[in-house]
Amino acid sequence: AGVPAAVALQALCTRVLPWSSPERRNAALWGAALVAFWIIAVRFGVEAFLAVPGLAWAAMLGTIAACVALYRPLARASRAALELTEVPAPAAAPSAQDAGARRELHAVGLMFVLSGFAGLVYQVLFSKALALSFGSTATATYTVLATYMGGMALGAWLGGRLAAQRADALKLYAYCELGIGAYCLATPWIFQAIQALYVALAAGSPADAQGLTVLRVLLGAAALSVPTVLMGMSLPFLARATVLTREDAGARVGLLYGINMLGASMGALVTPWVLIRPFGLPGAVWAAVGGNILAAVLALVALRRATPAAGADLLTAPAF
Repeated sequence: AGVPAAVALQALCTRVLPWSSPERRNAALWGAALVAFWIIAVRFGVEAFLAVPGLAWAAMLGTIAACVALYRPLARASRAALELTEVPAPAAAPSAQDAGARRELHAVGLMFVLSGFAGLVYQVLFSKALALSFGSTATATYTVLATYMGGMALGAWLGGRLAAQRADALKLYAYCELGIGAYCLATPWIFQAIQALYVALAAGSPADAQGLTVLRVLLGAAALSVPTVLMGMSLPFLARATVLTREDAGARVGLLYGINMLGASMGALVTPWVLIRPFGLPGAVWAAVGGNILAAVLALVALRRATPAAGADLLTAPAF
């Protein structure tokens, strides 16, 4: 349900199209309908998915195709509405700088997809790793969710303040992605250390002691705080690098965050079926780390290719 939820939220949150627009209305209503379908299917139709081979894959691929069909008209209509609100400028022949700026924006969109994808892969992996460390799936799940929400909120606040004071937001984004990848590569050893510490501290305590739950949450949050804060910081840096004027801030950042949600939805979809099942937890970690590295490389290449005329406006936009 993550992909249609992202499409529906994008349609609900856009401000450049009126609700009477069929593109916005269709994306919001049909996206919500697909979310409701998956909620009902997971609640009441699990046996049917298990009984019919390939039914789950057919439903997932059909949902993705429907979301693409809903999102493309919404994106085209949003771009057209933005063009109508812009101040007309004298017609000029397309320049190499204009083409370069478009390429950089496409690269930024890909970076958002990769960031969202890697972040959700890590979230699934961390939940499973903590469940193995603590022996409690429920505790691991809400620890990861709470740490993700809190860490990313803190990171977004820190990243927003730092991005407003720096002109090299894209470089900072690349450093965040590399830091996330490096830390997550070390998580197997980190979780082993967390498990050993938990066993040492919990020795002699009853299995149902309330203090053990608090201990699990604290140890899990400590292990995940660094990458989640860096994830939260990366998004304001990348958004800062793409906003050119105050007027286009809401529409452009909203679009890019929607793309980030689509990447996150893909990560949640493929992790258990495409990554963990054939490659195990280590292979899934390497796949997510590869996404971080690719996003960082794209950012550094875009920064290096930026010329003083085009790149300075694209990658070091004024603070608001």
